[in-house]
Amino acid sequence: MTDVPANFRIQTLKEIVRHGLRLVGLGRRPSHLGSGNIRERFSEIYASGVWQVGNDDAPGSGAGSSLQATQNIRTELPRILDTLGAETLLDIGCGDFTWMREVSLSQRYIGADIVPAVIESNTANFSSDRREFHCLDAISGTLPDADAVLCREMLFHLSFADARRALQNILSKPRKFILLTTDGSTGFNRDVDTGDFRLLNLTRRPFGFPTPAHVIDDSFVSPGRAIGVWHAEDIAAALRTHA
Repeated sequence: MTDVPANFRIQTLKEIVRHGLRLVGLGRRPSHLGSGNIRERFSEIYASGVWQVGNDDAPGSGAGSSLQATQNIRTELPRILDTLGAETLLDIGCGDFTWMREVSLSQRYIGADIVPAVIESNTANFSSDRREFHCLDAISGTLPDADAVLCREMLFHLSFADARRALQNILSKPRKFILLTTDGSTGFNRDVDTGDFRLLNLTRRPFGFPTPAHVIDDSFVSPGRAIGVWHAEDIAAALRTHA
């Protein structure tokens, strides 16, 4: 993992306090969480520019999806996938494809997102013989075949229960490698409503994943953040252990 940030204790304390506030009903509740189902919530996020607040130049998927913020992962992701011998990459929560369009992959690419308008735009503008897009619910929908699956920050927006369901759904088909965002700046994971956001350190409870086999630094926006690369069987074992 990347080095533990200097503000580890402060960030951990903040997460514990936010957890306590949520338990007593005093936590922040964004207005888009009032939308009905999960698809409606994330559609509202894009329609209202929730992830662009304070930065009109940010992509619809948020500042973390800008070319500046993704410079390192755009370089390292293809290298890692080639090293692993991956043949197909399933990118769940692909968003508006701002940064991935600039990545030169030797793998077949499948982008997936729950927001219909996002997938319609991506399909119209970026699909090709080796690049396709699917509108689906990662928690309960049928997922395409792929030996490598990327979920960059997707789990950060899901409740513990939905994050677990999504991972189990991903593993319902044969996979070799799972690439997930994890944040070493906190030692405490708090629950949220699906559609909200918080940091997750996937080596801590309730996930308890082992140290990833490979790490891609993704700390431009948040020190300590990285994409961990796990063998699929290690994720499956951790889910069984921490059932």
